[in-house]
Amino acid sequence: MNRAVRTAYAQFDVEAKMLLRKARSEGAHIPCGPRCDHCCYDVAWVVDEEADELAERVRSMPAAKREQVVRGCEAWLAGMRGAGLDPDKNRPDLRTYHRAHLACPLLDREAHSCMAYAVRPLACRAHYVNATDPSPCANRANVPVIDTVEFPDSIRRAMATILQTTTRAQTARDMLLPRALGERLGVR
Repeated sequence: MNRAVRTAYAQFDVEAKMLLRKARSEGAHIPCGPRCDHCCYDVAWVVDEEADELAERVRSMPAAKREQVVRGCEAWLAGMRGAGLDPDKNRPDLRTYHRAHLACPLLDREAHSCMAYAVRPLACRAHYVNATDPSPCANRANVPVIDTVEFPDSIRRAMATILQTTTRAQTARDMLLPRALGERLGVR
C-alpha cells in the first residue's frame, strides 16, 4: 500500500478514536463496536488502491477464507442482479439495496467481523452511528437516514489525503467495494 495512504489511515484511526472518546464523554451513544456488523450490509465505496490492497490481503488468506470471500463476491453479484440493481452502477437505489440485505464479501458472518479489518477502506473506517438504539442499523430498508458521527476538519483532511495520494490519483474512481474486489479476484 502507498506509504502516504498507510500514514493517513493511521492518522485517521487516531483522530477517530479521540473523536469517539470525546463524543461518548459528552453523552453521545455510539453502539458501533466488536461483533456489530450492521454496516457491513450498507453501501461502501473504494478507490482503486483500496480495492487493490483488499484483493492482495484476500490472496494472502488461507484457501478456505479466500474461497469464502470469492463466494461472498459471487453472492453479492447475484443479489444485486436479483434485486434488479446494476452491479456496475456506483450509485444504486439505496432502498432497493438495503432491502436486498447484501453482505460485504469480507464479512465473516459467524464471527461478525471483517476478514480484512486492518486494511479496511476509508468508507468502513468512517462509519460510526450516533444512536441510543442501534436497531435502525439492522433495518436500513425502512430507515433511510441514520444519524452518524460528524467528523471534524482534522479527520476530513486525513480522508482527503488518502484519496489524493492514491497511486492513480489522476484517474481515481470510486466503485462499490464488493464489485471492485470481485473484479480483482476474477469474479464476473
